[in-house]
Amino acid sequence: MHAFLALLSMCALVACGSGKAGDSAVPTTASESPARVQLVYEMDDASLTPATAEVLRKRVQGLQPAVEVSTEGATITLSFASASESEREMLRLLALRVGNLSLHKVITDSPFMSTLCESVRADSKAGVMRIETALDTWQGPDGQIHRDCYLSASDRTAMLTAEEARQEGCTAEVSAERSPCIISGRTILERYLAGRDDLKLDEGTEFGFEAAISTALPGDEGDRFWRTYYQESKSEVGSAQVRSATVNSSPELGAALVVELDEHGKLALAALTRSHLGDKLGISIDDVVQSVPVVYSEINGGRLMLSLPALGHSQGQSEAKALARILSSGPLPGPMQLLREE
Repeated sequence: MHAFLALLSMCALVACGSGKAGDSAVPTTASESPARVQLVYEMDDASLTPATAEVLRKRVQGLQPAVEVSTEGATITLSFASASESEREMLRLLALRVGNLSLHKVITDSPFMSTLCESVRADSKAGVMRIETALDTWQGPDGQIHRDCYLSASDRTAMLTAEEARQEGCTAEVSAERSPCIISGRTILERYLAGRDDLKLDEGTEFGFEAAISTALPGDEGDRFWRTYYQESKSEVGSAQVRSATVNSSPELGAALVVELDEHGKLALAALTRSHLGDKLGISIDDVVQSVPVVYSEINGGRLMLSLPALGHSQGQSEAKALARILSSGPLPGPMQLLREE
């Protein structure tokens, strides 16, 4: 589950006539024009639309089929020739992911988490919600044993009414009768923690959430679950320090992102790892923990490697490519919502 931290204008193609006598252009009728697909998004703050469109143009540059980005008021439209479902999914990721990178020190050997885990094991409500506890144990470079108690919950299907499904954000069509809706394990954990009035997090701390796959056999698709990390709220390195991001794949790690930091980020990463040998670092994109390596040595190269263990091979490759474009282009000024696909 924990990845190794490595040191590590749209152009239109025009068929031009030769200009020789006798040459004639072949008219193209509307019926011969390729069908266009449009993804229409809306921003809450219309003043951010121009800047957001510029970031999106960077993200889609060089894609095939080519993508045109246009704006009108608070809406942004991505227009392109008919594409496969995987290509559409890539565009959805590029538009909907804000792209904020952050690094947080995970608080290990935490009395707070030990107490929380103990109370969860004795809480009947947690049992009904199928929330489990587990313990990570590892040895630091000095031989010291560290422990990290955490909570986890699996995604599950619930039979909901149309109104309940809308409240859960289900995108599948639902009828007036009860229909199946997938509720993420993160939602379960967040609701449980929010309902614990007795919980008081230490100042400057927060919960991070990571998605993972539970598999019984090699090659098994497995079930997705979410787990917690108790971490410092402050981010030592962020999107502003990203110089580039590329995709690297291997049989061991699958799809992975290699993020190269600028000089400021390189120095910040070196200082962070130097002072936290043996600890874990939570690397997140848009408040979702992507990788949690243990720091075994100071990192001077200014490079991070983030594996995507919660995805299958093809899905992981696709998301890694999208995230590389997202991180290399910088974060969106604000989030967008999909209005419609045409």
